[in-house]
Amino acid sequence: MGFFDWFRRNKKNSISFRGLEPNDYEKLTNFFNVARGLKGTDLALSISNIQHRMSHPDLNPSVNCLIGEQFEDIVAYALVIPELPIRRTVIEIEILPDLQNSTVFYQLFDWATIRSSEQDVDRANISIPEPQEPNPGEEESKYHLLDFAKKKYSPIRVYWRMRWVGSIDEGWQVPEGYSVRSLMMGEEAKLATIQNSSFGGQWGFSPNTESQIKHSLDTPGASHEDVLLLVKDEDIAGYCWTRREGREDSITGVIGMIGVDPQFRGGGLGRVTLLASMRKLLNDGAKRIELEVDSENPPARELYISVGFHKVSGMTWFEHQFRG
Repeated sequence: MGFFDWFRRNKKNSISFRGLEPNDYEKLTNFFNVARGLKGTDLALSISNIQHRMSHPDLNPSVNCLIGEQFEDIVAYALVIPELPIRRTVIEIEILPDLQNSTVFYQLFDWATIRSSEQDVDRANISIPEPQEPNPGEEESKYHLLDFAKKKYSPIRVYWRMRWVGSIDEGWQVPEGYSVRSLMMGEEAKLATIQNSSFGGQWGFSPNTESQIKHSLDTPGASHEDVLLLVKDEDIAGYCWTRREGREDSITGVIGMIGVDPQFRGGGLGRVTLLASMRKLLNDGAKRIELEVDSENPPARELYISVGFHKVSGMTWFEHQFRG
């Protein structure tokens, strides 16, 4: 069954499905803010946030995004993100809280799997949060009750979300011969190089190009100052990509990517880069710091634990194999 066969099979559903169109961004922004509980808060997304996300050079949302409408409002969404260098797609699905049921999810899931199969990939991945106790007044998420095995998706990886609250030892300092500074304009290719060398071969990492790095740095609210570099002479030994989230009186600092060039490993520079980035986030007003780590990456996991991070939630990745 192909892309258009799927549409014909599902056209009589009470929710109508169609591809994303250029004039959908205002409604799509409202959908995300409602679905994620951000509407009316300091964290609410803007139209420019969504437009920038969809303008990623490799995304092609006109054929890789599906929206579900009900009474002319967007109530459901699926996105297929191609990562052709590692021959996989990543599937995102989001549904309004009062529609979080298996029927709608499976419809989006089936479409995303079909769309993935039409691309030059070997597998598709989707991540689902671990079940947690709902907050008072909230309904329990039904995602963890879905039968992924029925769709031939198997659990492949678990990522931890970790949090740190505290203060950094004032005796800590950057080793002699090294210095810390922010990424400068024109160094995007260097950042792509160290990111690819740091993460090459790790599960789920797709090599980045200079244009992809520039696109990420152009995200509304982002800047080159978000990327901290540990340098020795003219060489970049380590880097950390940070961001801030939340209200000014309750900022969460987030460590998105952190790595050390392989030729500089073995001297504790991962810890140095981490602590330097944590200090930067604290100086920028963060009250807490969060990150995600592959639970099957013991060196990274143990480094974060050693400086005081603890697990607060988890995310299970499922995989469907198209070949092999």
